[in-house]
Amino acid sequence: MKPVSCSNTAVAAQHVATEPGNDCAALCSETAAVRARLVILQRSVQDCSSNCTRFVVVSRRLILPSDGDKISLCFSLPHITGSLYRVLARFAAMGLNLTKIESRPIAGENFEYLFYLDFTGSVRGESTRRLLCSLSRELPGFSFLGNYHELV
Repeated sequence: MKPVSCSNTAVAAQHVATEPGNDCAALCSETAAVRARLVILQRSVQDCSSNCTRFVVVSRRLILPSDGDKISLCFSLPHITGSLYRVLARFAAMGLNLTKIESRPIAGENFEYLFYLDFTGSVRGESTRRLLCSLSRELPGFSFLGNYHELV
């Protein structure tokens, strides 16, 4: 089979449903397969039993739910010794639990990275808000991606 990219798995299922013949398939949720009236050929094709997909809602308007207990950020750092350590140490000093950190290369920039960071907390807390404000002023690139309640 030749892989074809789709914007999401539900779109892939819908694409397969509208294709003539039966020579294509989609990796999608069972819900998406049922909605598209597809025959499920195989279940649990992941190679990791804890596999899950993370979905986000994007809005032009800032939404801060009252039960928000996790915060996501994206930032870049100056390419100098210890810059990542100095940022992460500030979270540790405040007792904030990091739940994810990921780096991705910045396109067109050699050895420069964007860092995606999740931690438990709420922007309703004064000390957390102060930390986020100071990071946004100090770092060369900083984006607050949201404060939300994670559904598991």
